Amino acid sequence: KNGRLLSRTYIGSTPDPYRRIRQHNGILKNGGAWKTKRGRPWEMEIIAHGFPSKLTALQFEWAWQNPERSRHLALVVDEEGEDVKKARFKKHPLAYTMKNKILVLQSMLCSPPWDRFSLEVTIFGEDSLAAW
Repeated sequence: KNGRLLSRTYIGSTPDPYRRIRQHNGILKNGGAWKTKRGRPWEMEIIAHGFPSKLTALQFEWAWQNPERSRHLALVVDEEGEDVKKARFKKHPLAYTMKNKILVLQSMLCSPPWDRFSLEVTIFGEDSLAAW
């Protein structure tokens, strides 16, 4: 999340989160994403890890960035696993908040194909932990 503009979030995939956050913050000159140049400084809030391959991690990243377009989030099962409901994530101003990104992440972790993997989540920020 952006340290100054708390509503700004960025989702990315990397094998080295420590290096990547330093790139986004301009500490390392090579490799920072152009989308994050304006929002510095950035803080790491959550890491989802344990993907079986780079391709799987990139597919997860895309689905998390685009939940309204992901076929994997078209159906969501309730807590008991019985009632299947159509649940499209629509783009609106609240879609970019940390709380909404966490709700999407929680839905993804419980939805195929992601629920078949032993994915883990590490939460760094207190606000993110409270929203979890």
